[in-house]
Amino acid sequence: MESSKGKFIVQILGNNLDAWKKDKMHLQFALLDYLRKIKFPYKTPSPIRNIFGETLFYLFGEHLWVYRYIEGEVKKEIGKEEFLEISRAVATFHKLTKRFHEKDKGDYNNLAWQKEKYDLVKNAPVKNDLDKLMHENILLMQYYLDKLALLNYGKYQVVHSDFNIGNVLFKKGKIIGILDFDNVIFASR
Repeated sequence: MESSKGKFIVQILGNNLDAWKKDKMHLQFALLDYLRKIKFPYKTPSPIRNIFGETLFYLFGEHLWVYRYIEGEVKKEIGKEEFLEISRAVATFHKLTKRFHEKDKGDYNNLAWQKEKYDLVKNAPVKNDLDKLMHENILLMQYYLDKLALLNYGKYQVVHSDFNIGNVLFKKGKIIGILDFDNVIFASR
């Protein structure tokens, strides 16, 4: 979107923003704010607040957020130098976010959403051989999910979890920006 104030990206989240998605957006915005405050060396989306100080808007039946357009090129293919640039960017991200903490980490890294999906599959009617195979193995999968939930994973750190060439902006062979923090989670170090 372009206006007299410049170019902007409008990210539409849809008309239904449940509690889980709101929590994810809160984590994403908190991380983006943290990166700005610590002067992260790469440009990242910076949510623009409305006159009420809100970063999430509800407009024309859709939830959305807005950030300033970041100039750069998304590469379709990369060579060794670009690969090394991305590796350095990932290392820099992890080094600088070690001290980033959000109070509700458990909501971002538990296995509840997977258990919920397995419950849906378990209760779905069997229509074909694949459904039958899923039903035959669902209890085994739930058993392993329960075991994973009991593990102590140690210290947690925030991770981008979608770091790929489509989310990296280049200019003259160097990374200038990192995009798409929608899937940010806390994971074991």
